[in-house]
Amino acid sequence: MDKLDINSSNPGARERLSQDMRALVRDAEDLLHAAQKQGGESVAAMRERLEASIRQAKSQIWDGELMLLERARQTAKQTNEYVHGHPWLAIGAAAGAGLLLGAMLLRR
Repeated sequence: MDKLDINSSNPGARERLSQDMRALVRDAEDLLHAAQKQGGESVAAMRERLEASIRQAKSQIWDGELMLLERARQTAKQTNEYVHGHPWLAIGAAAGAGLLLGAMLLRR
């Protein structure tokens, strides 16, 4: 499997990818449990390959979530430092965004 590309600029796509991977893992685990009830060498070989794929997918999901969490922490820290360094600019930007949002809501 390829590594997850969490450097994408679309956070919605990353969330959908994460949800799809979780669904894939759940479905694969269900299939694995169903296959355990069956016998035979081919089923055992398939089950081993499936178990390895599930472990790898779970690892990639976990790694991706950790990386996203770390990026969020870094962004929050940088934002906090910027706001403390430039408080009036931050207040002005927040006021401007509030006025713009208010104007947009009043037009609807």
